[in-house]
Parts: sequence; C-alpha cells; structure tokens
Amino acid sequence: MYPNWPESAADLGPLPECPGPKLGPFDFQGPQNIEFLEKAGEGLHALVFKVRILGQIYALKVFRWLYDFQYEGSGDFINRNNPEGFSTLYNYTEPFSAECRAFGRLAETGCEELAVPCFGYVLLDEDHERALMTKFNFTNWTFNGSEEEGGYVEEDEQRLLYPDKNGRPPPLRCIVKAFGQNIDGWEGQVLPQKVASRLFRSIIKLQKLGIINVDFGTRQIIDGRLSDFSAAITFPHFMTNPELNPHLSPAMIKAIEMDTFARCITDYKWFDEEIGEWNYQFAGHSHPPIFVEAFPGRRGCPRKARYNLRGSSAERTLYTLVDPRRYGWTANRVIGVVSKQSTSQKRRSGRVSKAVASQSARSKDTKSI
Repeated sequence: MYPNWPESAADLGPLPECPGPKLGPFDFQGPQNIEFLEKAGEGLHALVFKVRILGQIYALKVFRWLYDFQYEGSGDFINRNNPEGFSTLYNYTEPFSAECRAFGRLAETGCEELAVPCFGYVLLDEDHERALMTKFNFTNWTFNGSEEEGGYVEEDEQRLLYPDKNGRPPPLRCIVKAFGQNIDGWEGQVLPQKVASRLFRSIIKLQKLGIINVDFGTRQIIDGRLSDFSAAITFPHFMTNPELNPHLSPAMIKAIEMDTFARCITDYKWFDEEIGEWNYQFAGHSHPPIFVEAFPGRRGCPRKARYNLRGSSAERTLYTLVDPRRYGWTANRVIGVVSKQSTSQKRRSGRVSKAVASQSARSKDTKSI
C-alpha cells in the first residue's frame, strides 16, 4: 500500500498510483543528500524541517503514518485483510497522497502560482532517516498517527501494518517545497488586504481545477500563498466522481453530489472564519481590519453564486461559486513536477498543450471575484 523502497532512481515513478494527477520525485542530481538544519513546525499530518539540498534551502515536509481508520471516507470499516482494496483509500485520501495529487494538478495545468513552489516528493533513505531521528531525538512513535493521536500505544505502529514488497517497513514519505515565512499576528506581522483577496481568489481557482476541501487557515499561508493540501480532495476522486463506480444507485450519486457541494461551501466558510478570527484577535492593534468575505454579512450564501444543486422541495439546496465537476480531468495528461518542463514554462514559450488550452477555454464561463 505504501511506496516500496526504491532499488534505484528508475523505481521512483510519479505518485500516487491511481487515476488522476501525480507528483514526480525530487531530482537530487545524484545520490540523496539532505542536511537537516532545524525543525520549522508541525501540524496534524506532518512535521516540517528546514533543510539544505544542493546548496539551496528548502522546506521538507515529512508525513506521519496516519492511522488507517482516520482516512477520509474509511470510517470504522477497515479490512486489513484486503490490502489491495484498502490501497484505493490510501492512494486517494491519505495526506501524503492527497498533497501529491493537488500539487500534481497545479503542475499539469500550469497554475503553480496558486501555492508555494513544490519540487517533488522524497522517499527518505535509511541513512537520512537515521540522521533525522538522531538529530531531533525522535522515536519510532514520533511519526505514528496524527498530531492529535501521535504515539497512541493502544494501536499498533501504523507503519508496520503495511510492509513493502520485501517485508520491510516502508520509507518515510516527504515533499520538498520552497522555504518561506508564515504570518504570525502575535509577532506583529500583518496579513495585507490584497493578500487576503488573492487567497480568496485562489480558493475559487482551485475549485475550478477540481481541488476542494482546501482546509484554509492562516497557519498554512507561506509568503502569501497556500502551502498545505494534505486534506485536499482532487478530481477524479471516489468521493466526488460517481463515474468511477458504475454500480452506484441514483440515491448514492445524489449523496455524492451533495457532499461535493457541501465541501465547496465549507472552503468558503473556513476562509470567513479565519479572516473573522484574525480581525477579532488583531484588528485595531497595529493591524488594519481585513474586509474580504465569501459570505457577505454571514448570510450563508456566497456572493455571485453561480451553481446550485436543486432537488425536490423536501431536499436541501446548496449554492457555491464554482461547480468543480465541470473540470475536464480526462483531458489532462499526467506529469511529474521535477523531471519535465512545466505547463507554465511551455505557455511562456508559446507551446501550451491543446488539452490544457481546451480546459482553460471551458473554465472561462465562471467569473472570478
């Protein structure tokens, strides 16, 4: 289920292994060589380290081994005797896979500017894992479970439940990103109005690209851009695309549609809650208030709502700014991030692929705000 230990660089293919966008491996231009400088932070799904690679400073996000019963969509129905079936959940919803898919979508569409620069994934080799654990006095339980349930001793060590093809515990999974500055109001840093407006527009654009459940928070703003997609749902996804399962009943399809729209609306609500909390904590204390809202007056319906899911009078009606189902994910080819020229680079040289150009044309019918 987890990635296997690579025997050579040729074994490092794009991840995850499921339909849709994928992230390519980081190019070390030779053997893996990482210098761990300091721990930069941690969150629910990962720890982040300031590292030096090839003379450059990066942020290395090292993912925890989230308990399988915590996967989005799995609930309490876990069948560890069916690893092939359960790997489907892993490839779509486990935080490392979710983030690979979201950054892969940004790369294949040439929209990398919507988030911090991402340079590919890394499967940490044994020497570097040993160096990491020694430098920061970590134990095997440090990366076990989420931040809320890390080291939960009543559960087995999650990493050992799904060994690789040779029976070894799988390698630590990481993603390399640009190292930048987050925004901390308690340290006197200001969230500018124009940055908040741009972030709101970014959420809308992400939904146009089929990326929802963004989990917006000021904690994940790095250099004025979004940085964390470990909870994101990227189309195609078994939770949003009923065409992936031809055996669904009409009622099931309706439930999937409603859940998709509800998650879209939640992205806007999270944005309003974070901006509201920022204003409550810091506005007037050397921080100007931020006047950006997805739901003006907190009325519960986005301004300029374009799409709705209507049913009978007894059914719930949901509104959202974007219908992410309109994204033509089958038109885009799968590419890595590091090993190939990005679509944005091709656009600058006048060689945009017809697939992406066609998708951009289809997206113009939804207005940005």
